[in-house]
Amino acid sequence: MTYTFQNSSGLTAGLDTPNFSHSFCTIYSTDYLTYIDSGSIIFTNVDHNLGLYTGTFSLKLKNENNPNDILEITQGRFDINLATLNK
Repeated sequence: MTYTFQNSSGLTAGLDTPNFSHSFCTIYSTDYLTYIDSGSIIFTNVDHNLGLYTGTFSLKLKNENNPNDILEITQGRFDINLATLNK
């Protein structure tokens, strides 16, 4: 499953909201947000029963106050186990 990043509001969300892929980060009080077609997240393994999710991602994030200031993340990877996520 591949999802393309959309405009981020910079607000934290749960698993159900918002219902589109987005990302953001704050570095030294500066917010960086994804925008339409700024990257993608690819789930390579999904097991809802066990709560295991793996995949890769790449994205660009724009400084909320300076659209010429862009961060780029390439070759990102994740392994999520919901059973141990908050422990």
